[in-house]
Amino acid sequence: MVLLGLLGVLIAERLPMFSFLIHADAVAALGVAMIVIVISLRLGRRCISALLDTAPSGLDRKIQRAAESVSGVEGIHQIRIRTSGPRMFVDMHATFSGSRSLEEVHDRSEAIERAVRAVAPDADVTIHMEPHLERQDDNPGS
Repeated sequence: MVLLGLLGVLIAERLPMFSFLIHADAVAALGVAMIVIVISLRLGRRCISALLDTAPSGLDRKIQRAAESVSGVEGIHQIRIRTSGPRMFVDMHATFSGSRSLEEVHDRSEAIERAVRAVAPDADVTIHMEPHLERQDDNPGS
């Protein structure tokens, strides 16, 4: 861009009919300054996002839908996503029926991990498993 500006000035000096190009180097310098400002703002925004461990927008909803699609899962809540360098860490709470065995819950939690990794490959997934306790007023037969 700077070379084009200098070329414009050279043409303006040699050919009087192109005298309007006499300030081409200044215009080119302003163009370069604008490019530097835009790139600096983008880089600054990326650096601030990295420092704040910001996760991609909307990823929490995608992860929640994927985890809740696993059969036997009563609900998913307290999803926390953060990035650290190239790694992504996902932490969530999953509720299961209190009548399920530990082995069944463990199998379902592994299925949740696979579902989350389908949305966020290579994520380090931690699941806190909780029983879904029915209140006595929810079960009128008791």
